[in-house]
Amino acid sequence: MNAAGKLFQSSIELTDDQLLVFKTEPYFSPYFFLLGGSKLPLERAETILDSLFESQQEDGRMTLFIKGIETPFIQVPLHAGIIWQYVQEIEDKKIGRKLVKKYYEKLVHSHLYWYEHRDIEEDGLVSIFHPIESLMPRSCAWDESLSAWKKRTQSTEEDNSAALFNKQKDLLTSSQKPEKEWAMKDPVVNTLLCWSNEALIAMGKFIRKNVSEIIQWNELALYSMNEQLWDEEYGIYRGYDLITKELPLSGSIGGLLPLLAGIPVQEQAEAMLGALRLNFEKPDFYKLASNSLYADVTQVEKPGRGGMSLLMNWLIFQGLSRFDLIDFAEQIKKDTVALVSEYGYYLHYLPQKDLVQNCGIGKGNNPFAVAILLHFIHTDVTFYQETSEDPM
Repeated sequence: MNAAGKLFQSSIELTDDQLLVFKTEPYFSPYFFLLGGSKLPLERAETILDSLFESQQEDGRMTLFIKGIETPFIQVPLHAGIIWQYVQEIEDKKIGRKLVKKYYEKLVHSHLYWYEHRDIEEDGLVSIFHPIESLMPRSCAWDESLSAWKKRTQSTEEDNSAALFNKQKDLLTSSQKPEKEWAMKDPVVNTLLCWSNEALIAMGKFIRKNVSEIIQWNELALYSMNEQLWDEEYGIYRGYDLITKELPLSGSIGGLLPLLAGIPVQEQAEAMLGALRLNFEKPDFYKLASNSLYADVTQVEKPGRGGMSLLMNWLIFQGLSRFDLIDFAEQIKKDTVALVSEYGYYLHYLPQKDLVQNCGIGKGNNPFAVAILLHFIHTDVTFYQETSEDPM
């Protein structure tokens, strides 16, 4: 993987404008380079994080930029989780603590925004106001809810997502109530927030901060995820539409992501493994497609609707490892490395095996892809340690 290291070193010098063409989803940002660990110099890491938090609003919101343009939407809460991955690779713990102290309060403030402004039903579960705020904005998971919105509003626009985007953008900009138009308790975003909560708890202990409030946020979120979003029949977590009061059913891989944050208990995790095998395992396909291989709406050539996601594979790998579901986790890693070795560095791939064409989707030699891959290939399935233990 020497090629990956060389590509990474050239990638970290690219400007924001140069990186735009590689962003298949708008949340990709230079802070993903922290996944390169020791390959990213500390000085460069601080420059990246300083730039990241320059756009943080007074209320803690991390503004989502789309094609370099600021929007009123919010970024996916991956920041603390990724920063903590970097800190753990710093050998000098004094330097690590100094870095954590510099950004800790900013990270806490960003989480506080979610709980103060997006926990609409005050149950520890936050809501997104448009799929653009999730990890997979084009996912099949949104189809039913977007169709219901179109019917409810009698929208005549052909692209439901684009029409809702414009409506919610106007409501957010004018400080009205977008939650009355469309709001979803997304299991993916809530999982990532819990994962980052765990990272904040670990960082707080690392610098001897009181983390009791963050623990309370997380415990309530875990309870509500299992009470409200768990589907025992299908072995997945489902989103909750705050307008229709329904939990749309889809074949999205996102329903299995709660493994990452330790949200299920072991029995549930094993049921989720069954759902993975039932929906995402076929002899002639790499693991994992982003939507069930048996769903009629699956489109394997499209990110979020069937195309394999490098980022999602990395996250699901960590989730399975957390519950000691080692065999399937290793298969995911093996398939991911095989695809990258054969076709190069992409954020998304066609999951079919034995295709003549390049299976990479989008632009190759992707800087964000190589950052994720560097962390992925150096993470063993036995890596997981409870963050409730004293860090370091």
